[in-house]
Amino acid sequence: MRIRPPRYRVWRGSHLALSVVVVVIARVLELPPAEGQSGWATIVGLVQEYGWWVILLGVFTGEGGIIWIESKESTTVTNALNAILGEFRGGLFGDAGGQEGDHRVTLFQYRKTSWRAIWQRARVPWGGWLVPVARPGRSSQRSHSLFRTPDDPSRLEGIAGKAWGANSKAYEVLDLPDLSEVGNPKGSPLVEKYAKQSFVSPGWVRRRVRKKRLLARSIMGFTVERPDGTEWGVLVLDSKDPHINGERIAKEFRDLWKKSLRHMVAEL
Repeated sequence: MRIRPPRYRVWRGSHLALSVVVVVIARVLELPPAEGQSGWATIVGLVQEYGWWVILLGVFTGEGGIIWIESKESTTVTNALNAILGEFRGGLFGDAGGQEGDHRVTLFQYRKTSWRAIWQRARVPWGGWLVPVARPGRSSQRSHSLFRTPDDPSRLEGIAGKAWGANSKAYEVLDLPDLSEVGNPKGSPLVEKYAKQSFVSPGWVRRRVRKKRLLARSIMGFTVERPDGTEWGVLVLDSKDPHINGERIAKEFRDLWKKSLRHMVAEL
C-alpha cells in the first residue's frame, strides 16, 4: 500500500489537465495562420506566437511538481519508518537508562552512487555506498556516516558494510574499546584497536573522538531485503553497552522485518 500525501491525487489530476492543454496547444500550432480580427483569430495568433513557451513552462512545472510530491511522499514514509524504528529501539532499550543517543538504530539504503561521498569523505561517489535514510530520536536523529560497499568483500567498510556482505545474516562486534576517556587520539593504541575491530579507518575514529561524538561499544548490522528477497540496505544498531543481548536483538529484528520493515522500505 502506497503512503501518499493527501495532495498527491490533486496534483496528478492537475498534471493530467495540463497535459491536455499542451496537446491542444500543439494542435493549434499546426493550424494555418488565422486572418481577420475575430476572437478566434486573436487566440490562435497568441497561441502560435507563444505556444512553445507555454508548452515548455507546462512540462517543467508539471514534472517539477511531481518530483516535489515524490520527495514529500518519501518524507512521509521516512517519518513512518522513524516511528516504527523508535518502537523497536524502545522495546530493546527502554529500561536501559542513560540518554537517548546511547542506543541508536539507523537504517542505511544501498546506492550505487552517492554524491555526499565527495564533500563528506573526499571519496569518489560511485562504487556503492550505504547512505543513512532514517534514525528515530530527537537529539541524535541526524547521521552523516557513509560506508563504502564495493564488490570486493575485503574492502567493505564498517559493521554496516560487513552486514551488507553477510548474506542475510546478522553481523556483530561487541566489547569495543572505551574511548570516552581518550584525550589525544593521535597515536592511541585504543583508537587503532577500535578501528580494526569495527572495520573503519583510524582517521575516522580520531575525528569522532575529537568532536566528542558517540563511539558505540557494541554494534550489530542486519541486511534489509525487499518483499521480493532482493537486498535493499542495512539496519545498524549501536549501543554504549559493551555486552548487548545479540540473540534477543536478532530475534526482534526478524519479527520487525516480517511484520513491517520489508514492506516499508519498498516505498523509498
